[in-house]
Amino acid sequence: MWTILGGVVLIFWSFSTYMSGSFTPYWFYHIELGLFKIPISIVSFYIGTSMIINYKKIELEKKEFFSICLNCEEVFDNKNLQDGKCPHCEGIDTVDIEKYYKDKKEKEKEKETKIDKDKI
Repeated sequence: MWTILGGVVLIFWSFSTYMSGSFTPYWFYHIELGLFKIPISIVSFYIGTSMIINYKKIELEKKEFFSICLNCEEVFDNKNLQDGKCPHCEGIDTVDIEKYYKDKKEKEKEKETKIDKDKI
């Protein structure tokens, strides 16, 4: 969230700098930019928009993804896997751990409903 806020502030600052042609850090003194207002505005606009665009990518990189091997049921960090294959089971695909447990709960519910139907 702070990344998006910083990007928005930089975009507004770039427009402000371009329109006024000056920079006032900490509201104590005033700096006239003259011809430098255009490159400074372009650079700050570019940095601000790239911060907003790359926010999702940055957040996904921070999140850790884990997967589980269906054969040996060992859990791995996806950063350490190569092509999503289990290193112990010779090329068996791993599955996202959240999906694995979700499917497992659904199978258990189906099993319970099947048992209940058999009793009737």
